[in-house]
Parts: sequence; structure tokens; C-alpha cells
Amino acid sequence: QYRPGKQKWDDAYEIPAKYEDIYRFDVIALANIDVRQTPFETRKALKDWVEDGGRLIVLGGMNTLGQGGMKNTYFEDLLPFQLRGSGEVTRCEPPSVLGLGSGKQFPDTPLLYWRHDLKIRGESEPLVYAGPSPVLARRSVGRGQVYAFSGTTMGDPNPNEQPFWETKSWQKIWEKISGLVVLE
Repeated sequence: QYRPGKQKWDDAYEIPAKYEDIYRFDVIALANIDVRQTPFETRKALKDWVEDGGRLIVLGGMNTLGQGGMKNTYFEDLLPFQLRGSGEVTRCEPPSVLGLGSGKQFPDTPLLYWRHDLKIRGESEPLVYAGPSPVLARRSVGRGQVYAFSGTTMGDPNPNEQPFWETKSWQKIWEKISGLVVLE
């Protein structure tokens, strides 16, 4: 969670429960979050926050998106992807290289080993692809933005491979979608 006016992220292990807590943030990132235990009121508050101008980032993993109980909830209504539910995480055989579409790959060849096999919603904007499939997309919701990355950090790279999460390309993607300017 990113606080406005500060160059600091707050780490938390659950979504803020109250409206006043959620509205303190410009950006909230959910990394591999299973929402089945999240109260209805919290889900509704997060939806309202996005519609009022918040930036939500949802990152894939074994316990999120459709596999994490987001199907048929307010979360699914926000996302740029159509969820399938349980069993949507698939192995990329062979590993997929991330790129910007039209065959344009990032220079450091970031590899993706597993991803949620999802289709993008028509009104969403694909930003990053794994082969021909969008894996990072943006959707405008009210005055806010929702970014979803359907890739995961699962997989065991070979010694000569660059998993996406260890590349400068991924760092730049993260900085762009989070709105965070990293001072070096």
C-alpha cells in the first residue's frame, strides 16, 4: 500500500477493513491474495475506493484471481481479465518471453513459467504479453485504474534463464503501474 505524498510502501497481510483506512492510500497492491476470507464490507469499500480514483494492482499466484475466490465478486467486476475460477493457472511450455506485443520482446528476455490462463475484457488495455497472450492489462473503473498481472512467480528457472521477477524490465513495469518513482 502506498501512502500519498510519501516515498514509502506499507506492508500489510490483509486488506484494510474500513473505508477511512483504505482511503488513506493512493495505490493498493494485492499479491497472491485469496479474498474468500475478506468480509463483504471490505470488498465493497475497496470497489468504492477504486471508483473514486484509487489505483489497484492485483498480482497473480496460486491463491488469487479466480483461484483465490475473486470470481463472481466485486473484485472480478473491477478486473481487466475475465476469471475462470479454480484451475486457471497453467504452465507455460516452453517458458514465455514477456514483451509489448507484435513480437517486441524486452531486451533482458524476462521469462514467465506459470500464468493464469485468462481472456482480457474488451474495454481493457493490454500492456504486456507472454507470447501472444496479454498478461498485464489496465482497466479504467470510475475515476480509478485497475492493473492485473496474470503471471505468477512460480517456476524453477534454469541457470542461464532470467525469470521476469529478476529483470530490470519487470522493475520498470512495476514502477510504471504503481506510480512509484524509484530514486537511485
